Amino acid sequence: MLKARLVEEIVALLHEIEGATVERNVRLPTLSDPSQIREIDVLVSASVAGHIVRIPIECKNYSSRISAGLIDEFAGKVTDVGLSVRNSIYVSVEGFGRDARRRANDHGIKLFQLNGLTPDRLSSAIHQAFQSAVYYLLRIEEVRFESERNHDEIWSVMWLKDKLGNYRGGLFDLVWEKWVAGEIPLEWGTHHLKIDPPPGWTWHINDPAKPRNVSVGYRILGLVVTATAQAHRHTLDDILEQRLDREHIRAIFRDTPDAIRLTVVENDAELQAATRPGGVVDIVFSSERAPRIQVLGKMYWPPTEKAIAVTQQKIDDIRSSPNPDWDRLQDLTFEELEGTNIAAIWGKTWSGHPSSRGEDWPRRYESASSKERIRDRKSRIHVKPRQRRRSSEG
Repeated sequence: MLKARLVEEIVALLHEIEGATVERNVRLPTLSDPSQIREIDVLVSASVAGHIVRIPIECKNYSSRISAGLIDEFAGKVTDVGLSVRNSIYVSVEGFGRDARRRANDHGIKLFQLNGLTPDRLSSAIHQAFQSAVYYLLRIEEVRFESERNHDEIWSVMWLKDKLGNYRGGLFDLVWEKWVAGEIPLEWGTHHLKIDPPPGWTWHINDPAKPRNVSVGYRILGLVVTATAQAHRHTLDDILEQRLDREHIRAIFRDTPDAIRLTVVENDAELQAATRPGGVVDIVFSSERAPRIQVLGKMYWPPTEKAIAVTQQKIDDIRSSPNPDWDRLQDLTFEELEGTNIAAIWGKTWSGHPSSRGEDWPRRYESASSKERIRDRKSRIHVKPRQRRRSSEG
């Protein structure tokens, strides 16, 4: 009985479509004697051109093939309850014998074989299903600085200043701005990008007259986040037509750490392998750019609250030492600053960065002369006090 009900449940599920009613174990009276009841395993009803069409389905979970006698028995039952034998359906787990196929063809009965059960036919076979999300990440691997000066130059381009001499941003901000704006192509491999300061800004160098060129070497990576689930897959094969008629896949993805993995890819072949691991179903969501970039294998940019907090703690520890060794800052690793969870890319931005306040970044500032002209113009405007108009009586 369990085996029979399992097949009936699956077959009913496979025939659920919009506009149709699917019923199981439908008891119908016979035409010759209404007191006699016959049971239809699955009955599909639908309205076609204003007429109700009902298709009876017989389901068998036998260990052997269906014989011609069982086909005739089903045809007799369908006729006995007043339903049409032609286009009725017979489903078997183990298939049909040659004589059964011939008899079904004579009656106009469709023969389907159900696939997707375990060898003992007591339950559905378990498969693996995968769904993946792809995020592209720009990783800055080197900074090139060409100048006539040869000392501490690399840090002099980490920040920019405006015409007023105020620090307003840095090299990483300019790269990040181009990245989120889609100005950097999603091309695998290593590339170099020349970075020019915005108009009116200059690199923070003691001698502005010295020529300088700044570029970054970067690589585009793909971060593939894949969730794994157990799935059931059932198909109905049309025996007479020798083709797949329909299939149904059911997978439940659970939000558990052990069911999710991260794969870093660097080319199309690796991306294909990561997103198509060979499950019964591989679902791939649309790819998108990560909202941050990674800089020099140390941290994400714009900086996260966590990364700045860890850095500040390191600075405090160095300061408290009798002999401060500032080279210890270089010992900080990416895992210490950002952790191992990819969710850090979407973490809270450090409050000291203007982008955390919703400001455009890097910002364009007015020059000192334009601000002074505005103040001078306001100071020269004289507004006379409004005089009260006298009434005719007074």
